Amino acid sequence: MACSTNPYSYPIYPGHLRIVEAVTKARTATSSASYASDGFEILKEAASTYGNYVGRKTQKIISSAQNVVLPRKANLQSLRIPQNLKQATFGHLFLSNDQPDDHDVPFLREALKAAETLLAEQIISGAAQRKTSSKIVELENGVLLLKSALSTIRRIPYDILQAIFTWHLPTPCTSLPQAYIPTEQLAWSWTLSQVCRTWRHVALSTPQLWNHLPRLTLQRFDPSGDCRRRQERLEFMIKYADELPLHLFIDSETLQISSSQRPLLELLVQHAERWGTVVIIGNTSFLTSIVGVKGRLNQLHRLSLFLSSPPPASDIDYDIFSVAPNLQHIFMNGDHHNLRLPISATLTHYEALLDRWTAGIGHASSYASTLHTLILQGVSLSPLPESITFPNLKRFSFRLDRGHSHLGALHQMTLPELEELVICGDHQDILTTTHALLARSASATKQSFPLQKIHISDSSFPWITDNPMLFVTILELTPSLQTLEVLLPPVEVLKRLTRLDVNEVIAPALECLEFILLTHLSSDEISALNELAVARCEMKPQGALQACKLLKSFTLYDEYTYSSEPRLMRCHRLLEDWWRKSESPERRITRVPSISSHSSGSAASFSDPFFPMPLLPLDILRNSITDLVGSGQGVQHISKQQASEVVSQLEKCQTDITVNDIAISRVDAVLYQLAHRLQNLSEQTPNLSPHLSNLRDAISNAVGIWSPLIDEQFSSVHWVFGELNENVFLTYVPKHHSIRTDSERKDLVFNLSGKPHAFFAEHEALCAEFRVSECMRTYPVY
Repeated sequence: MACSTNPYSYPIYPGHLRIVEAVTKARTATSSASYASDGFEILKEAASTYGNYVGRKTQKIISSAQNVVLPRKANLQSLRIPQNLKQATFGHLFLSNDQPDDHDVPFLREALKAAETLLAEQIISGAAQRKTSSKIVELENGVLLLKSALSTIRRIPYDILQAIFTWHLPTPCTSLPQAYIPTEQLAWSWTLSQVCRTWRHVALSTPQLWNHLPRLTLQRFDPSGDCRRRQERLEFMIKYADELPLHLFIDSETLQISSSQRPLLELLVQHAERWGTVVIIGNTSFLTSIVGVKGRLNQLHRLSLFLSSPPPASDIDYDIFSVAPNLQHIFMNGDHHNLRLPISATLTHYEALLDRWTAGIGHASSYASTLHTLILQGVSLSPLPESITFPNLKRFSFRLDRGHSHLGALHQMTLPELEELVICGDHQDILTTTHALLARSASATKQSFPLQKIHISDSSFPWITDNPMLFVTILELTPSLQTLEVLLPPVEVLKRLTRLDVNEVIAPALECLEFILLTHLSSDEISALNELAVARCEMKPQGALQACKLLKSFTLYDEYTYSSEPRLMRCHRLLEDWWRKSESPERRITRVPSISSHSSGSAASFSDPFFPMPLLPLDILRNSITDLVGSGQGVQHISKQQASEVVSQLEKCQTDITVNDIAISRVDAVLYQLAHRLQNLSEQTPNLSPHLSNLRDAISNAVGIWSPLIDEQFSSVHWVFGELNENVFLTYVPKHHSIRTDSERKDLVFNLSGKPHAFFAEHEALCAEFRVSECMRTYPVY
């Protein structure tokens, strides 16, 4: 590919484009004096037009351009190629990435074949004379140029290039203003347009690359003084976005906008008919600055407002968004007094945060007939004038904290088509209110109540602990429930889920169960979890009545990510009933202090009859190897004493070891690091030190003993410890799962590849399919 016209890493905006084009021309000029003269004039023009800052950048561009050696025009005479090719007019292809014409391709191929033949002759001749002639170098350059001209990437059709350029375009994140669009993604269109002439033409002909406008921050003062360049950039992007809807982000940090920045705002208002997605952060009174958009927002489909308190005496009726016939998504955060929202027949998503907006539920109720998603986080739920039914609402999330004195609206709502429910808050009546809402909605449903997914936050969990049977009653109302995400419920709930009699089973359609742990497990919880796993995950004997679906995923997570691995390791040992073997005198080594002192439930852990856990030989081995490989800071030296100690421990761990010991020790993670490091050392140093060679051999011997052992005893493993994308979890593997007959099944327990087993990626994809929608799981606060 020809050299980029932007040899510097930062993006060049429209103000620079003319400069770069002139620099490119100067670079191809045959006269160095002409080049220097043109470069000096360009530099002077840049400094006078755009300021010294841009002038200095331009100087860097010119300096970099001078150091770039472009391929010279091919000298066909020197290649001594056939006479019929000497008249070919494709020399320009060696100075650009232009596509060769169809009639040029045969000539290029013949020229390449002739050049390769000459090159082979010269190489043979040079080898006989034991020297490399300059002719060979020249021919090699010629072959490279001809191959470049025939490169496949040059000949990709424009429509395919456009599809590649737009494959992963950014999606506006309107509910998290700080993550609207990353800077590097905004630079994507500029980067593509500066690679070569062909790509620039394709990029400028692709409107999707230009309709995501950069974040516009308005300030009282503009210290950078670059408003002219910013305006030029916006004009350029709006022009090449063609007629596509524009995605805007306006951040007004002050009540007073500098005069130099007003043209930027006026430019956006001028194109109000093309606003598609709008995010506004600022004071409510800022809306008066864009009053010109009123009645012109025909393409607006997504509106996000993050507004602070207006002046106390303000009585302005903010109605600039009152007419938006195609609005589909509203996100409100902050104070919205006197703000009139549109009556849209297309609105499907309504999200409101913070309790200062007292009219939140009242506004939402006006869209009851069209809403599919309703999220009310901290919004007042004062009684409505009358009871209301949301006939099409599929997803509902609400937060009810102790400070909320009004719950009336929840007692007036009926949601007959509800499929996803997220419950947050620590209000003492949150469970009773939820039960009444679901009972009323279920009775209004013509067929089976369609609720499929429930997520309950940790803030609501204490009320489940205090009244577990009320939670069971809620589950009895959900015959279609597929997903339940909640902190580990009381044992009474676990045992109730275990009952499979036709007349007693609850949540018979349940397929994904996720429990989050706050403390270590008690003996009753361990027993209840294992009974639940067997009842809901294992296939029943042939001919037995199947009263419910089998769980496709039963997973335990830890609420505290910084201590999740040691806590789950301990839970793993207890769930597999391996603690009994660990407690036997002949296997006990020593006892270690609690690894859960960080958790809020550590006090309860000390009263656990299984606390503390013993330290087994493989645990000691893991700790020794961890000290050996270090913490990732630099390269740890391995002394003879350290190597001998690990070798000795490896030899001790080759007898009387079970698959259970290997699984719970998690020794494979550190052993992989050590083996990988020794492999690198052996590649760098032909003669490895004797103590390191002994260490490598000891690892190989241990692995050779453990691998068949794991295969033989894998049937005794019921829970596996997984780690993927910074998520650490325990998941149950039923006896009928295909992984149990897989040839790589031992990698679930002992993995020296350094990569997660495909089982965990499949498990995560399955859980993601069943979890509540992402928009329901995130509650941004500005």
